[in-house]
Formats: sequence, structure tokens, C-alpha cells
Amino acid sequence: MAALERLIDMLIIDPHVHLRDWNEAHKETMAHGFSVAWAAGISALFEMPNTSPPLTKRSSIERRIAEADEILRRLDIPLFHGLHAGITANPDQIRQIVSIHDELFPRVVGFKLYVGHSTGDMGITEISDQLKVWKTLAGLGYRGVVAIHAENQKFLRPELQDSKRPETHGMSRPPLSEVAAIQTQLVLAETVSFRGHLHFCHVSLSDSLSLIRSQQRGLPFGVTIGVTPHHLMLNDSQAARSALLSVNPPIRNEKNRNLMFQHVLRGDVDWIETDHAPHTLADKRRGASGLPGFAGLRLLFDRFEKLGVSALDFAKASGDVICDTYGIDGSAFVMNEKLSDYYELAGEYPWNPYEGMDS
Repeated sequence: MAALERLIDMLIIDPHVHLRDWNEAHKETMAHGFSVAWAAGISALFEMPNTSPPLTKRSSIERRIAEADEILRRLDIPLFHGLHAGITANPDQIRQIVSIHDELFPRVVGFKLYVGHSTGDMGITEISDQLKVWKTLAGLGYRGVVAIHAENQKFLRPELQDSKRPETHGMSRPPLSEVAAIQTQLVLAETVSFRGHLHFCHVSLSDSLSLIRSQQRGLPFGVTIGVTPHHLMLNDSQAARSALLSVNPPIRNEKNRNLMFQHVLRGDVDWIETDHAPHTLADKRRGASGLPGFAGLRLLFDRFEKLGVSALDFAKASGDVICDTYGIDGSAFVMNEKLSDYYELAGEYPWNPYEGMDS
């Protein structure tokens, strides 16, 4: 593994994490997630709203912020915690969270839109409802970030999913679902003259990335692309052997994995996001989707170093783009100078998606 000294000067921002807690404290608590993220060298993280209960109302959002503040105070960790509020198809709810964003920014960093069902069942699956969301946001003059989980429900095949046959997970969520979802959201947002920013989360396909880059010129809104360590380092042959590697969107084939890695090296990707999403082993064996992500980030940076790419430079460039995109001043973010190594980080969770890949 790369020497830890290479990472100590990094300012790492992870804008896509799931910290569970509340009704899912058996999966992970905020206290544990904060501790591991800080030990991994992460200075700031932005949480996603598919908690239980979800972060779609003022009460749950304010409760989450207050509890996070108390936990960070107790742990004495200067980690920045922000969160994305969840969007529903109800215009009144959208008006309320836009007001909450304006009031509580930068703790409420932006919004999350699920256009297909994933963990937490927050999907807004009908195009008519998605159009209503974009119309409402445009009408309110919202200029912030909407992070999008892009899987088109129309092309998902849940009937093919069999938890006893791990290879069926990828079959049930085919590539067309991601590509179609991205195309649709670009069109809908442009149709209503949305003036904020679209961020496509965990883009898993080279075709998706090429589509976004080819169409973003001339759009009235900004567009960014995030990719995950697991989509850059794992392939479907590995995922077919273990239900523990089920994740949404799925792990793709080796040719695509390699193309995605090359996109990152060429600078076609805006940032790396872990999509850290822990589950218990029992949940995974029942078909739950999501992977612990913090150790994978460390492993990915080590891969960069071995290829002669400065992980320090990459982290700095990514952090600058994240702060610029969200409109957040990161000058006060603090770096941790006492980092845990990869093995310690991986050992914090019931399984390691990258077992045997650390050499």
C-alpha cells in the first residue's frame, strides 16, 4: 500500500454517503460512520436522504443536523457534515425544502432525486411527476444542486432478481436503465429552463459518461459526473460470485470498468464519491444493495499512485470542483493527520468488497 504520508496533506470531500442510524442503527450509526470517515482522511461528507425515516421534512432534517452536531462534538472530530434533502413529487414539499435549503445552507447542501427505486424506496418513477419536480424547482428559481440517482424504472426487471443467484442483480438493472434515465433528466430540466445544477451520481457506464459530455454544452444548467471506487475497481465476474457485491447501479463488465478508469485518468470525471452504504451480512444475503465505501477510496488512491497519478492532486482538484459546484467555502475544512490504514478501515465493516485486491 502507498505510504500514509502521501495522504496526510489531502483535503478529501466525499459528497455521497449513507450513514444509516435511526431505524437502521443496526447497519451503522452516525457516530461510527463519522469516526471511520475521519480515520480515512475525509474532511467533509454530504449525506444522502434515504434514511429511515427519510430526510424529506423539516422535522427530520433539523433532527439529523442537531444529532450530527452533538455526535461530532462528543467525538471531538472537526468533520464537516452536510446533507441532501429528499425530493418528492409533491410541489408543496418541494417548496418547503427549497425554503429549508435557503435557510440552512450549507448544512443542507442540495437535493437528491431518485428517478428509479433503490434502497429506501424514494423513487419518483413517472415522467409526468419528474417533469412536475423540474417545473416546480425552476419556478421557484432554485439555483442549487440536484443530485440524481439515474435508473429509469421502466427498464428495471425486478422479476429477474434472485438473491441466491448474484449474477441476476445486474440483469435486473440493465445498462439501458441508466442511459435512458440520464437522457430523460437532461431533456426535462432543459425543457423547463431549470437554472441550477444537475449532478449525476455514481455513473457506472462509459456510454452514460459520453452521453452527458456530448449533450451538456449549451445547456442552461451545470452538469457534473461522480463515479465510485467500486465501479472503477470491480467487475461483473466478481459480482456474479457474491451477493455481497450487489449495488445500485450494478457492477458492470471488465471492458466498461477499464473504460471508466481511463475516463478518470483523462479528466472526464468531476469527482470520486464513495456511495458508502453499509448493511449487515444478513441484509446482504437477503439481497440488500450497497457497499461500505471508505476503505475503497483508500485503495483507489493507492491505484492512482501506482499509475503515477498524484492522489493528492486529484483530491485537491476534486475538492475544488465539489466546493465550486455546491457553492460551499471549504477553506475552513480540516485535515486529519492521524489516519488509519486500509486494513483497519476495511475491518470496521462485516465484509470487505475489495478482499484480496490490496496487493
